[in-house]
Amino acid sequence: MADTSKVLIYNNEFGTISIVHPSAKTKKSWDEIKAGIGTMRCPDQVFHLVNASDVPDGDRSFRNAWTYTP
Repeated sequence: MADTSKVLIYNNEFGTISIVHPSAKTKKSWDEIKAGIGTMRCPDQVFHLVNASDVPDGDRSFRNAWTYTP
């Protein structure tokens, strides 16, 4: 079962990032969630599992300001 205190972040097919928050009811593991995303939605297959508390929420005015450098 996926730890709901974590979120999965990845670069999507549109060149932006996607953040996956698992449901508290999910029975899937993080590996199963990653497999469900597939290569179509995450072309480079690079995923980052981070604490949900590290991701700002609620303030959408800053939405497109994030950058990621590997």
